[in-house]
Amino acid sequence: MREYRFKKARKRADQLEQWANNKLKKAKQIEDSWGDVIHDIAFLTQPGHIPLRARINRQQEKVFQLREEAEKLQERAKGVMEYKTRVAGDAAAIREMQRKEQDKIISVGTQIFCALYHRKGIVEKVFKKSYRIKFADIEHTITLDKTYVVKYEEKV
Repeated sequence: MREYRFKKARKRADQLEQWANNKLKKAKQIEDSWGDVIHDIAFLTQPGHIPLRARINRQQEKVFQLREEAEKLQERAKGVMEYKTRVAGDAAAIREMQRKEQDKIISVGTQIFCALYHRKGIVEKVFKKSYRIKFADIEHTITLDKTYVVKYEEKV
């Protein structure tokens, strides 16, 4: 299933990237059509209405818009590859690996820091997916998922 989703997502991402490249090519063509007049300070700063300058200003806005659209299409292509290739259970497998890593460094009696409560505590009991933690300023113990805590290290 993962291979099928990857192929489908790669096809869509390639299509989005091709559209983005086409927009960038079009923007480059517009910029190339201006020639050296775009670098002429006198031309750009003359007072009054100059039709060529007005047209170039409109084209500059179009170039900016094309580049912005291309950037959005590239972001979409990146998102397609990142999220459309996921399979049910991927997130659970990642969390389980994180829990195993936590078990290597945290055990009963270890001082931890919990970002959820923004406090230090001590691990009282270790379960399969969680820790029972005693915080000094909370009168009862709290059970939290292992991925919510980190080992507390005193800074010297």
